[in-house]
Amino acid sequence: MTLFIRSWCALLLMAALLRAQEDSLAARWLELAEKDPSVAEQLQRFTLNPLNLNRVRREDLIALPFISPQTAETIVSYRRTHGRFKSVYPLRKILGADLYRIVKPFFTIRSKKRLKGYWIQKNYFLPDPPAASSAYEGSLWSNYTRVEYALNDTWKAGLLFRNEAGEADWFDYTTGYVSYSGSGQWILGNFRLQSGTGLVFGSPFSGQKSSMVMLPLRGNGGIKLNAGLSPALNSLFGVSHIRRFGSFTVAAFAAQNILDARLAGAEQAIVGIDYDGYHRTPSERKGQNRISRQSAGLSVSVPLSRSLNLSAIGAHYAFTPAIRRDGEVLSEAQKRKDYFAFAGSKLNVFSLSYQYEDSVLLLSGEGAGSDRGGPAFAQKVFLKTDPFRFGLMYWQAAKSFQSPQGHVFDNSNPFPQAVRGWYGAAKWRPAPGVEIKGYKLLKKDLWRSYQNRLPAIKDEWLVQAQIGWQKRAALFRVRQKKEGRFIRNYYRLHYAQQAGKTLRLQTRIEYVSVQAPAEHGMYLFQDIRWSGLRRLRLSARFTAFSTASFKSVLYEYENDLPGSFSNYALYGRGHLWYVMLRVQVVQNGTIWLKFRYLKRRDDFSAPCQIQRNLRMGLRYRF
Repeated sequence: MTLFIRSWCALLLMAALLRAQEDSLAARWLELAEKDPSVAEQLQRFTLNPLNLNRVRREDLIALPFISPQTAETIVSYRRTHGRFKSVYPLRKILGADLYRIVKPFFTIRSKKRLKGYWIQKNYFLPDPPAASSAYEGSLWSNYTRVEYALNDTWKAGLLFRNEAGEADWFDYTTGYVSYSGSGQWILGNFRLQSGTGLVFGSPFSGQKSSMVMLPLRGNGGIKLNAGLSPALNSLFGVSHIRRFGSFTVAAFAAQNILDARLAGAEQAIVGIDYDGYHRTPSERKGQNRISRQSAGLSVSVPLSRSLNLSAIGAHYAFTPAIRRDGEVLSEAQKRKDYFAFAGSKLNVFSLSYQYEDSVLLLSGEGAGSDRGGPAFAQKVFLKTDPFRFGLMYWQAAKSFQSPQGHVFDNSNPFPQAVRGWYGAAKWRPAPGVEIKGYKLLKKDLWRSYQNRLPAIKDEWLVQAQIGWQKRAALFRVRQKKEGRFIRNYYRLHYAQQAGKTLRLQTRIEYVSVQAPAEHGMYLFQDIRWSGLRRLRLSARFTAFSTASFKSVLYEYENDLPGSFSNYALYGRGHLWYVMLRVQVVQNGTIWLKFRYLKRRDDFSAPCQIQRNLRMGLRYRF
């Protein structure tokens, strides 16, 4: 243990001698991507094909995260009044400094020939398979093949093939879309609908909480319709259309999704939906394609003024076969545990939302309900003043509230159940390069999942201070989380530096203490990113960790292949390291190779466990 602590101290001392800069766009979004991988897909799409400010339409702007109909109209009006954008910087005046930093990579003013599409290929391999892999039907390779192509500004298409390690079918998940943007937008295939605060149709950004503390308070407003290839739970497959009629925006859709069933009882009746997406074993494959969810809906959005927008949406769902939850297939104990889980064959949901936005104030709210349960409400207040920003969000949902594709605050699982909660956040910039921010989360019975009741998060808060000077940056964070009978306190110190033009280093130490029972854990990593050659970049990390048990587990976000983010649980005692190479083989083609090695054991008397992981990626733009 003494040697372990000395190693950590040596790494910290090395970090103190170097210089730093801010993380990349991807790194700033890592905590969001943890809960919804479709976030990674959206960010990747917008950064690969940024919107040209001098050609972009209002409808295309609304598709971006955090760009409301009012903001989209302001950008178009600015171009109409002032002429062509000569740089992206004028957006800072329109959007404000905070939002500008977030969405800046999504825009360009370049008029050179635009690449029309890209092909992304990713494959993962586990040389050290888990013990349960003997029951898997497929190999330990996973596959991800994605192609998107824009014939012009009007016609676009995409195709995705995906499978996980152990699945026999190489194309276990297959989806695609064709999109037409003429008089309105038509999507045939996979799409995602977003409305209001996300109670009925949730955005991948709906209420996500992270160190980006103001993010959950930003409203999207109106109705958003996006073609996409993500296998997210809230994706729909069918036909959809959105169009403006004067000041009104109308969206309609009809879809059918084939979902895995959760079975129970001697007759293996359908008692729910299995959302893990795995089809690795014979029993998992047996439940595949057992239940059909048909859905159709209509929404209307109208601006009452330049600052105020109202939206209404209704949707109908039908499940074939019906979901049963009776005494013939479930025990009394199971029925009591999942008392508010959905049963039946039909469900109607609806909501009414609004958003008011001016240069200082953003208000957004939504009321939702269904014919099978109680109502739900959400309200956000966000003061966009500088240098101090503040916001509150309140939500309350009946225990029986049903919403197959909604979010209740930060829950992305289907049919969420929440009672009530408060979220408050503030950010203060007292001086250039200095930022202090934090949030406070108060909840009563956060949510019930469709399948299990998880421990309620009664209280959570975070305070973070960050300072940047020249090319250095330092961060200190304290976070407390009360979950069930456990109280966890997290302390993080992060230091980053740019050591010359080609070398960037980051060092982090994180410590967690757990109460009831008392235990602790900590880890430290050293990150190295080198770009000394024009076509070659290298990223590497070494991490040492020690925790008393899984109760004091810590999570580590890692650099990964583009569009993918890794969030590994570190517990026990051990170390890990990885090396990732990025090689530009041709002008528009890049290859990534990542090898990861983990050695750990639960305690000093336990045998060592070794895990290796090989990841390969290819991106070609054409």
